[in-house]
Amino acid sequence: MSEYFRNALQQWLDQLEQQSSDGASWLQQWQSTLDRIPEHSEPQAVDLLQQMTRLNQRFENLAQSLLEQSNDGQLSRQQLLDSYRQHLDGLCHDWINSSCFLPDQLALLSPFLSRSPDPAKQSSDIESFLQRIQQLSSLPRTLLQHSQNLLSSLILFQQAQHAHQQQLSHINHASLNELADHLESEGVNDIQSLHTLWVDIFEARFNNALRQPDFIASFNQLVDAGSRVRADWQALTDHLCTRFGLVSLAEYDELSLKHQTLQDRVWQLEQQMLAMQSIIQGSDRDKH
Repeated sequence: MSEYFRNALQQWLDQLEQQSSDGASWLQQWQSTLDRIPEHSEPQAVDLLQQMTRLNQRFENLAQSLLEQSNDGQLSRQQLLDSYRQHLDGLCHDWINSSCFLPDQLALLSPFLSRSPDPAKQSSDIESFLQRIQQLSSLPRTLLQHSQNLLSSLILFQQAQHAHQQQLSHINHASLNELADHLESEGVNDIQSLHTLWVDIFEARFNNALRQPDFIASFNQLVDAGSRVRADWQALTDHLCTRFGLVSLAEYDELSLKHQTLQDRVWQLEQQMLAMQSIIQGSDRDKH
């Protein structure tokens, strides 16, 4: 990651510390940071920016929801817990549909590939995505087969995503219920104590889930489904590259490996020539 990229992110973090004084929106500050990032940044940087943008949007939505529900600065405990539960479900949804499991290009289309945890937005699911590409039936036979394979993989991924999302939502809800019970019986004195209590409760619930066969099975199915999507996406991409006379990613990787091997060989030959020159020069000095 370039030094310029790191500096831009550090400036954004510095701005966040000062936001209480100028009242600037998180998203406004983040947008100003994105404007300073070069357009042709490395893929890893672009992926990080995409994930951070989604994260900022989630926190902005949470803050806006709490402000809208507050009455003269007062907010009930149940309103806070319900808003935070929706926030957690949204974060889980974004993580499952990120490039951790899907190819980068398909991760950008995640709103079309899975149901949103927000009931008001569940129309943007895989069914609407499939409707948009029904015209694939007019494609050549081989291309149609690759496309159908990819669609089948996406459907399986959506099913695995939904199953694991339910597992994560159960952890979120159970953790928040336990937090509510603790607040009801004992309460807390400050924000730091509340944060510590929440972290302890959530970590205990999550660690317990890691020992449950159903949770492990749903995660493994998600990983397997994501791997199948990646493989079918790669096959479709390679087929398109072949049809248009372009170098496929597999061929590019092979050429890059050969190029690196040649570079290493040239470096070795240069070192051998330098050693031979040193020997010859030493021999000439001995003669004189």
